[in-house]
Parts: sequence; C-alpha cells; structure tokens
Amino acid sequence: MWIKAGVVDAGEYRETTNGVPQGGSISPLLSNIYGHAFDERWMREASHLGTYVRFADDGVILCRTKAGAN
Repeated sequence: MWIKAGVVDAGEYRETTNGVPQGGSISPLLSNIYGHAFDERWMREASHLGTYVRFADDGVILCRTKAGAN
C-alpha cells in the first residue's frame, strides 16, 4: 500500500505502480532494508572494484579505476 500511495502533481492526484514516495515516512526504512542486502552482496562479490559508502538511504561507489567503474 505504501508503494501505491500515488502522487500529487500540480494539484492533481495520479496513481503510481512502482517506486517509493520521496520524503515518505516508509522510504528510509525500505531503502535500509534493501541497502543491508546490497552491503552484504557488495562485500561478497564486488568489493575488489572499490569502496561502497552508504549513509541512510544514500550511497556512492568509489572505484579505483575507470574500468572498475565501467
């Protein structure tokens, strides 16, 4: 139900079928649930490419080389 909350754009309501409402109270929770799984998989499979830094629901990957980034 949270994901299908819809959006108000220019004063008009529109239904949505995917995504999480930006600024919604559930957004950080869902992001951190997914982020935890991503953290674990990154450490197992891709940490050799660079460093993954996450803060709340934001993340950035710092690669050592352009080839690693590609």
